[in-house]
Amino acid sequence: MYFCDDRNNRMIFDQVSESYLEARPEYPQELYEDMSKKLFGDDSYGRLDNVMEVGSGSGQATCKLSTFSQSLDCIEPGENFVKILNTTFKENDAIKTHLCTFEEFKSDKTFDLIFSGCALHWIPKTIVLTKSNALLKSGGWLAGVWNMPKFEAPIYGIIEKVVLPLYPDFDIPRGTKEQIEYFNEGYDALISQDWVKDSYKKIYYDKRSLTNEMVLKLIWSYMALDELGAGNVESVYQQLAEEIKLLGLETHTVENCYPFAMAQKR
Repeated sequence: MYFCDDRNNRMIFDQVSESYLEARPEYPQELYEDMSKKLFGDDSYGRLDNVMEVGSGSGQATCKLSTFSQSLDCIEPGENFVKILNTTFKENDAIKTHLCTFEEFKSDKTFDLIFSGCALHWIPKTIVLTKSNALLKSGGWLAGVWNMPKFEAPIYGIIEKVVLPLYPDFDIPRGTKEQIEYFNEGYDALISQDWVKDSYKKIYYDKRSLTNEMVLKLIWSYMALDELGAGNVESVYQQLAEEIKLLGLETHTVENCYPFAMAQKR
């Protein structure tokens, strides 16, 4: 579980929402199967009354969550992401999108599951823990997952050459030992709460084979455009595309690391 104090870039992804939609992966099917076992036991066809998704983004988890919830509230502060969600799920009456932060969200309902993909670390730890406790039913679960893609070495060379001179702090988490230790620290903070009665964590791995275009869009989905400067955005994008093409490869392997944690309320 990740908790951090630096939230300066929490809204950068909405500026690159189309790249996020096209390039970010869905979470592993095995993760959902393991989560379902904790939620429903042996009943693989169980359904929950109320589920909340915090930071729905462009919907990487939304469709899957809707399959085992009667009602799904998507909390998303990004206007571009909300437009994508409303377009993608306009035919699904069980999904309701809220243009707000988790901090701002209010509801008279209590929830069986609060799920978040790549978002809880953008919310103060005390708010995540206290508000989740308040919003969850007894027996309900808080679950968080993150994706950390590891590129091949030449891709990092291109990023260093093209991006870092303009945006020195640019970084894409890749599942390093230090990052996993940080995840474990956050998990320990979660399960130490007196409202937690059960917990679960696991790290999942998979690989994707991506075209040059999709590698470019995956990199871009992490970009803070303001850090590049408005006058540099187009040129950096084009230079990245050219440098990736010059590698002479048709596809690239990306290794994904997905730290996942759950905690159940008493």
